[in-house]
Amino acid sequence: MASNLVKESYSVNKQQYVSYHIQIASAFQTDCERLLVTFESEVDLSFKMFASVWREMHFSSIFNDIELVEELRFFIESCFTTIQKYLVFCERIGVKVGAFYMLYCLYWRQPSKNKIRIRCTAEVFRHISNLVDRMQEEGAYDVPYLFQQLKFNDAFKLVIFPNVYALEGRFMWQEKELQNDIFKEIKRGDPLLQTETVLHSQEFYGLNNICTVASDYVEGLRKYGISEKVCEAVTNLPGELEAILNQMESCVEGSESNVTESKAKQLKGKAFTSKVSCFKS
Repeated sequence: MASNLVKESYSVNKQQYVSYHIQIASAFQTDCERLLVTFESEVDLSFKMFASVWREMHFSSIFNDIELVEELRFFIESCFTTIQKYLVFCERIGVKVGAFYMLYCLYWRQPSKNKIRIRCTAEVFRHISNLVDRMQEEGAYDVPYLFQQLKFNDAFKLVIFPNVYALEGRFMWQEKELQNDIFKEIKRGDPLLQTETVLHSQEFYGLNNICTVASDYVEGLRKYGISEKVCEAVTNLPGELEAILNQMESCVEGSESNVTESKAKQLKGKAFTSKVSCFKS
């Protein structure tokens, strides 16, 4: 549905398009805040630590299910816009550094050869530059070095207005300016843990209940003379479901990308040589 919606004209399906946009941006912002808070709690502002948190939280798989070029551009630009909120509105140095690292990783993690540039206004770029200057003054060179890498590769697209203006609605990827709504989302639990809880709960037809139902159902099938082959298939159903779920979970855990690691190996000089202690905001 998402792919078809993005392909269709914005002007024809504006309400659906905006609703889809809000859902995607909200979901990413929730994940983004979870990553930033985790990184901040490590009290180490080095890129090495951020890369470790990035991998542990499976952000390397962020683009795995995107198939269409149109959807990719929409999603990446939404991510860039969301991350910029933490660079502009947040005063906590750990969060600001983490947000900058996210920009860097998302830019280089793009699956397309022609990278979508980071659209930012003079205000956003000023906040980034101030962060770079401060980190350099503190003797922490990871951020300054990565910033120079982005500039060297022409990653920033400096614009006058935060909104995209165009004659045709389908070119409008953003509809509003940056909103200071950071860290205001209702915190939700880990969806994987929630799913596991539901599957094994007694209030739902979870794996435990499926085993019981399957066993009772097989007895009924045998009573009415259904073939043993069918009965065996029903008996094996709960185990097959659990195997599929385990396989899905292992796929998520195993889909790590070496993009961030390969970029980290290129870093030279004073960057990435030691732990960067978190200092006062």
